[in-house]
Amino acid sequence: MTWFKVDDGLHSHRKAVRAGIPAMGLWVMAGSWCADNLSDGFIPDYMAARLDTNYEQNAECLVSAGLWVVAGKDGDSGWQFHQWVDQQPTAESVLEKRAEAKERMQRVRASRKANKEANAMMNEPANTSDGSPPVRANNERTSAEVRSAPTRPDPTTSSNEEVFGSPPAPDDDDLGGDDTTKKGTRIPDNFAVTPEMVKWAGRKCPDIDGRTETEKFVRYWKTKPGKDALKLSWKRTWQNWMTSAQQQLNNRQKSRMSGGLGAESNAPKAIPAGEKCSRHPSYRAGTCGPCRSESLVNRKAGSAA
Repeated sequence: MTWFKVDDGLHSHRKAVRAGIPAMGLWVMAGSWCADNLSDGFIPDYMAARLDTNYEQNAECLVSAGLWVVAGKDGDSGWQFHQWVDQQPTAESVLEKRAEAKERMQRVRASRKANKEANAMMNEPANTSDGSPPVRANNERTSAEVRSAPTRPDPTTSSNEEVFGSPPAPDDDDLGGDDTTKKGTRIPDNFAVTPEMVKWAGRKCPDIDGRTETEKFVRYWKTKPGKDALKLSWKRTWQNWMTSAQQQLNNRQKSRMSGGLGAESNAPKAIPAGEKCSRHPSYRAGTCGPCRSESLVNRKAGSAA
């Protein structure tokens, strides 16, 4: 579970007071959606419409207060939370922590299994001198306990596979060798995707363009400044990036499908060409939220002058 963090001083923050209670209700609900969907603070307009019937006016208030900015992402129009990456966990950091937690649990389970098998071997009774197994003492259990034990019939099996189990599946996380280092490094200039990484992406991220996402990945990390650009394993970082891209695509498709269901849906309808705003084609002329927001800012700037 990912948390949307809200400061305990939010109630008296000047931006929150300026935006007003109705707009802050949309802000909180949208923040919860962004955290749940790992969108890094971008809320599409069709999702804002599902959260708030008066979303256009409230979004305009949030933009005017400096809490949101008008934005677009992957072909969707909407808004971006101001300074999301400074206040909230990013999608990449969440996925990295989940992967680390998964690896820890795998190690814990493997350790428990090994200890259980070792204890079973230590407690296994040795054969007697004539080769027959020894008779175990039953003096720790009463006759009533023995009689009350339920019967355990042997299951009927039809094949060796049912008896011994299926053969182990191949390692789904094989990326063609481990590149983990003890000290974080920047992305190599010759970073390349191995055949194993291609196979993994085909299984785990079948709906995204692997070549395009890899190019975006390399460009992003080569221009990323500071210590955040140092990673212990660039193959695992690439894996998290691809997983995030697939998850965001799934979330967008799911949101589009659910947003149009039901007669009471508030999802925006297609705008006829003649009714579109000339400056913001995603909005209707005359009711364009970004235009109203810009006009409000200009009026306030003029009055201040």
